[in-house]
Amino acid sequence: MTGADVAMNLRHDVESWLEQWWDPERPLREWRGLLADSGWGCPTWPTEWYGRGLSNGLAAVVAEVFAEVGAVGPAAGAGMALAAPTILEHGSPESPARTSGASCSASPATDPTWPGSRPGPSGTATNGW
Repeated sequence: MTGADVAMNLRHDVESWLEQWWDPERPLREWRGLLADSGWGCPTWPTEWYGRGLSNGLAAVVAEVFAEVGAVGPAAGAGMALAAPTILEHGSPESPARTSGASCSASPATDPTWPGSRPGPSGTATNGW
């Protein structure tokens, strides 16, 4: 199977999953939970840590399909860009299992349980940003 075939099959898998699960009316927190549970929210992460074990190139295919459909992706920010990869690479074997599901599905803007968060005017969490 060529790289193009793998990418095409992956595209089909993501499109099928989004067709079944994406609903723009679904609450964001619930949607991000589905992303974390499915592995599509953090596709480059190992499967045992809420990912799909995909290469960066194949993760770009996933992101492209999400953008085409208009589906919301995972929370972005320092947690996803810096902390989570550092924990995955250098943490103890127990560290990613304890933190990755939450990291993949939440952010200070969507989860009022994050340290330093407090309810904002619309009920969302805020860290004073």
